[in-house]
Amino acid sequence: MSRTEFEQLRIVFEMIEDCSHCVRESLELSGILVTCPLSGNAAVDSCEPMPTEIVRHLSPEEQELARKRHELAILQAELTDRELSLANLRAELAAFEGRYLREVGVLYAELDDWNAKIAEFAAEAAGTEQARTAASEARAQAEDPTPPLMARLPRQKTFTVA
Repeated sequence: MSRTEFEQLRIVFEMIEDCSHCVRESLELSGILVTCPLSGNAAVDSCEPMPTEIVRHLSPEEQELARKRHELAILQAELTDRELSLANLRAELAAFEGRYLREVGVLYAELDDWNAKIAEFAAEAAGTEQARTAASEARAQAEDPTPPLMARLPRQKTFTVA
């Protein structure tokens, strides 16, 4: 089919929407024989109707942008999963720290009490002012309302994400 015939056919199809009788007559008047690409029939009536929706093809740049957006969505979902995992790990760590402080803190309180008792016995045995001062300091530490473990913990490091 030549370019002119194709242009004539395009004009005919634009002027006449889905009326196969009119299309066939217009094609016969134009002297153009058209076969249906689906069925191969020469009669336009027996052809399936042409799709009427407009199909837009993406340019290579638009395809690349769509691919990048898809990658971004995947990465955002992965980031969300990792942030959730991090929040869960932080919560588990806080729970562990609380349990550790409760369990080990009690043991340190007992240790402070035993150290105070030992210092008091040593002060009684030695009878010196220095031993009595050490015993009173040990007793003050044992009776300190601050959780004993908290005073012994090193300063906590903080991490920042760049």
